[in-house]
Amino acid sequence: MPGPTLLDRRLVIVTGKGGVGKSTVSAALALLAARAGKRVLVCEVNAQERVAPLLGAAPTGSALREAVPGISTVNVNPHDSMREYGLMVVRFRAIYDAVFENRLVRYFLRVVPSLAELVMLGKILHEALEVSRGRFAARSVKLILPAKVPDLTVMCREVQIEQVLLNLLQNGFDAVVDQKGERWVRVDVSTLDGSAIISVTDSGPGIPVELRDHIGQPFFTTKEVGKGTGLGLSLSKTIAEEHGGRVEYDEERGHTRFSLVLPLARQAEAA
Repeated sequence: MPGPTLLDRRLVIVTGKGGVGKSTVSAALALLAARAGKRVLVCEVNAQERVAPLLGAAPTGSALREAVPGISTVNVNPHDSMREYGLMVVRFRAIYDAVFENRLVRYFLRVVPSLAELVMLGKILHEALEVSRGRFAARSVKLILPAKVPDLTVMCREVQIEQVLLNLLQNGFDAVVDQKGERWVRVDVSTLDGSAIISVTDSGPGIPVELRDHIGQPFFTTKEVGKGTGLGLSLSKTIAEEHGGRVEYDEERGHTRFSLVLPLARQAEAA
């Protein structure tokens, strides 16, 4: 008697290294199961959301939502999940915040080895570029990449650092996509004083001097209404600082350049 098929199982876990096709396999399995009449929930864990877009829907975030008929998606963020569970147990938000949101506990959670891992910076950059390439090609914006990325290792939460790079690439893209003349975004990777630096420079006109002091403030944006929330750089700055790094702004020959600066692995461990 034949055993149960893959789609007969209540839980299927798709895992593997970045870039091996986990999202594509998950989306395909979800579609097959839905077509077989099953109700499907695809749960991505602390990931850059890819399944919902593969299904033709917008990213759902931490709120469970139906992406297509029969298939719901959700992205489980450990911090949000811990908060939700903690509030279920503690019941009082003030007590939860006092216990879990204080600086000492947050620092402890940041240095737990299982939460932050040694990661090759080139791998994170590769994954961010894979997500962004299609957008650049579709609008004929030139993406200039380094001939070779140095072998640099950082201690970080991979998904969060990828999100920072995606934000910087998106900002560069938005700055040039509607302008006339040359349209390019260049990525550079370098080191300085024990830190790894990934810089994203665009061919846009730069940011006016009178607005530069507001860069990185929540809800501040130089984009047109409806094209930006003003939260991308603010979030990127926070993530970088939580990793012992920073996001820097400067101009290169009149062009805008944002750089993500992170301590290299040995410096991160010693800090």
